[in-house]
Amino acid sequence: MKAICITAKREWNYLLEYKNLNIEDCNSYPYGEYFIENQILFFRTGVRKTNSAGAVQYMICKFDIDTLILIGTCGGIDRKNHMLDIIIPNKVVQWDCTIPDYEPIFKEMFVTNINLDNLNFEYKTGLLATGDRAIVRLEEYNLLNDNQVTIADTEAGAIAYVCNKNNIKFIVIKGISDFPNIEKEAIDSDKEQTDNFIQNIPLIMKDILENYISKILKLI
Repeated sequence: MKAICITAKREWNYLLEYKNLNIEDCNSYPYGEYFIENQILFFRTGVRKTNSAGAVQYMICKFDIDTLILIGTCGGIDRKNHMLDIIIPNKVVQWDCTIPDYEPIFKEMFVTNINLDNLNFEYKTGLLATGDRAIVRLEEYNLLNDNQVTIADTEAGAIAYVCNKNNIKFIVIKGISDFPNIEKEAIDSDKEQTDNFIQNIPLIMKDILENYISKILKLI
């Protein structure tokens, strides 16, 4: 079975609206909701690494999943990209598992390479870094930017780790909803980023659902 997962509740609510579904049309499980449409499992994991890893392992145990696609929003790091750009990463890492003062920022056991050879259309790719907090602080933005990170989120690295352990094919499709404002204090940047995130969810989710999902499902 192929599965599509979403982490944030606002993104999930958009998906339900897009498919003309209500929350009552979904089944519940310890981490969120799910439904099956045309033999594809759709489910919400909840945000951050613990929720997303637990939810994915739960669903792997419950259903015969062979391929998992994570869709949703992310924060931009590499400013060669722009808000609303869609990125399909070729590598996912967890950046908050080491002591960067004297260790490499990316520990090899938390690095997952994603094979995109089957994708025969043009797309943007790069390195996605996952941590348990949004990138709003200048020093953390600089740390990721200096290490060639393209985009950042709070779930993909943990989901990739679980999929790798279970030998499940994993693909990420993320749209850039916001960038840190490096001219502002963290608390002010966080507010601005949150506003951009909320505003851009419908645009990003619509783009992914209409222009990427069907193509990728045919190719994997």
